[in-house]
Amino acid sequence: MTIDRLLQKSPAHLPILQATFGLERESLRITADNHVANTCHPKAFGSRNYHPYIQTDYSETQIELITPVSQSSKEAIRRLIAVTDVAGRTIAKDEYLWPLSMPPKISESDIEIAQLDDDFERHYRDYLAKTYGKLVQSISGIHYNMELGKDGTG
Repeated sequence: MTIDRLLQKSPAHLPILQATFGLERESLRITADNHVANTCHPKAFGSRNYHPYIQTDYSETQIELITPVSQSSKEAIRRLIAVTDVAGRTIAKDEYLWPLSMPPKISESDIEIAQLDDDFERHYRDYLAKTYGKLVQSISGIHYNMELGKDGTG
């Protein structure tokens, strides 16, 4: 019996069947000539610290797209597509969101650490730069978050 079949036959109160999902996608803003954008986090997104779906990640040009908690992976993916579309339409017309984990042309000097208001967050990013280097911190990707149901009562 496959895991899919086993789950289909399981009681609905199992925590795994009550799971919720969320996605986070980091992307670098890239210019039309395939370099990292040297512009700050777009003001059109609102607060870089408190926007519920679009925030600054490690660097000024690395944004993080965040879905709300979803009841299924399919719903989380649909929401990520929508947030990605909004972000792509909102950034400067000569920029785009790089779809891969590393851009085609990047150097340490191209990366400006995010200018966040929170002292701890700024110091933490400085620490990461010194410990691992800015290039490693600029690697982007997707985080898949899953939380099992809190109790087995349904």
